[in-house]
Amino acid sequence: MFRVKGINILCMEDDSLVLSSVARHLRKRGYDTFEANSGSEAQRILKERPIDILIADIRMPDMGAFELISRVRAMGLRPKILILTAYEESDYFIEAIRSKVDGFILKPLNFAAMDMHVDALSNEVYHERELKEVSLQRDRVLDSIKEGVLCLNTKGQITYANSQALKLLGSSLEELYGKTPQHYFTLENTEGKGMGELLERVLCGESTLQEGSGTLHKKERFLAHVEFTLSPIVDKGRILGAVAALRDATFKHEKEKELKLLSLLVEQSPGNILLTDIDGKILYVNRGFEELTGFDKEEVVGFTPRILKSQYHSMEFYQQMWKMVKEEGRVWIGEVKNHRKNGEDYWVYLTIYPIKDEKGNITHFAGIGKDITDKKAYEEYQRECEVKIESAVLAETAKNLERDRILFEKRRLEDMGNLLKDISHHWRQPLTAISILVQNLKEFKEHEGFDEEEFASTVEKVLSQVEVMSKSLDGFRNFFKSHEAPVCFRVKKIIEEISFMLLGEMQTHQITLEIHEESPLELCGPSAGFKQVLLSLIKNSVESIIKRREQKKIKGKISLHLRQEGGQSLIQIHDNGIGIKEEERAKLFDPYFSTKTEKHGRGMGLYIGRSILRQGFEGEILCESPKEGEEGAIFTIKIPADFPL
Repeated sequence: MFRVKGINILCMEDDSLVLSSVARHLRKRGYDTFEANSGSEAQRILKERPIDILIADIRMPDMGAFELISRVRAMGLRPKILILTAYEESDYFIEAIRSKVDGFILKPLNFAAMDMHVDALSNEVYHERELKEVSLQRDRVLDSIKEGVLCLNTKGQITYANSQALKLLGSSLEELYGKTPQHYFTLENTEGKGMGELLERVLCGESTLQEGSGTLHKKERFLAHVEFTLSPIVDKGRILGAVAALRDATFKHEKEKELKLLSLLVEQSPGNILLTDIDGKILYVNRGFEELTGFDKEEVVGFTPRILKSQYHSMEFYQQMWKMVKEEGRVWIGEVKNHRKNGEDYWVYLTIYPIKDEKGNITHFAGIGKDITDKKAYEEYQRECEVKIESAVLAETAKNLERDRILFEKRRLEDMGNLLKDISHHWRQPLTAISILVQNLKEFKEHEGFDEEEFASTVEKVLSQVEVMSKSLDGFRNFFKSHEAPVCFRVKKIIEEISFMLLGEMQTHQITLEIHEESPLELCGPSAGFKQVLLSLIKNSVESIIKRREQKKIKGKISLHLRQEGGQSLIQIHDNGIGIKEEERAKLFDPYFSTKTEKHGRGMGLYIGRSILRQGFEGEILCESPKEGEEGAIFTIKIPADFPL
């Protein structure tokens, strides 16, 4: 159906009768019509009014239709054009084709034929207006988002950039048009792949998404650190191009460098350091802690420092310690006797202090310890010597003991001096760094002419990351609970919680996790123990895939199948990692047997997991051989479907 409302038509004809007849007919049909009896008059109207359709006589006294068309085009106007003529010579048709007219109306005039042409062109005008409005709306939407957006054709050339992308690249669309992203990008963390190769993967259909990070440059000048995604533009299965989304990560990049430096400072500190949440669950220990206690980080995270507790101190001793730190928010300093993993005792000079947020609320606790086992041994030896002195009857013996006491006292003083020096050195550096960071942030906020929108955008991104970290910490907080009461829980939900905790590592190594729930599984028992078992198995799969990727670049995949079968609830975990050798499979669940190096495993994970399943669910865990043609490893958990709560 044709549409006439809002369509402006200019009629140009030197015959006043024909001109008025055509104009009157079009007005009756609802068109807004203007009249010109000369080419110059038509040109004037075209300058003053938005004309959608021009009906022009091919011959006019002062200016013919083709000359008018040429002038109109030079003015940048693009109305639809109908030629009104009584001439049928081929020369005019050739000239009309060159001028790109939209149709002919032959004299003597036939209103029906004219209406057909005019109605068709009016529909085209409406369609072009709608497309233009859609295009403008698209630009408004794309300019409103906070990411830079680039549209690329099938050759990888830039055809569109929103305002954020233009700002990031410091260029206009005219400068960018036709160029490829390789002119501006230097990539990082893309396995040695260049931007051209990543883009080629997307454009050829090999990949639906490519992610990475890198730096933007313009004429060898650094612009920004960015994170980006590349994805194809597809219409009915055909790839029309690609879209690149750019996120300014300069602030994040610099903060990550600072955090990495602070992390190295803490990790390489000779003192033993641990961090707990508000409930005392261990979140982090450094290398010094591992060397002193004999426990690996994986063995203590999620537990409380009670795993180090000896029977030397009374319950009141620990209650007073935590009252001072947790209830009063003060620093506790003292000497503590603990147990190493191998059962040996050791002494630490320990400082425990609360970590507070900007509102003064305690969020974490930190402990820094110095090994003073030798110092305590000396003190014990000194006490033994004092007993000998008291019981000695010979002056020579007393003399020798006094000499020994002086020597040990000297050593004790030296140890105390070194201890104070270490504490001073290792506390001053982090405190200075934190002070500088806080002052820099304050100056950055108060800088004259600071771009508030950029600051707000940066804060929003930082808060987004803090939220993800907070969720991860919440997961760890409730993950390992001692003396947990049995509850009923959905297995799929447990898996989803674990996959969220491991999401960052899996994305980094391009590993996907799929859940195939053939029938809903609900179990009753200690859910925290079950989580521990699943986490251990999925984590093993991730590490196995990473190890295989070191040998061959593959896309990692972990599949979990949940179903009921033969009166049992089955959870099967299948990965395409490095696999398990046949001779290793028989020893897999033995304590202290591991297929990993000592640094990465103590051989207790599967042994503990099987114990949890047997004691908490009367279940079993098996390692199966993959079918012929399949790779990786398969672990199957079997639990009686009617296991009582």
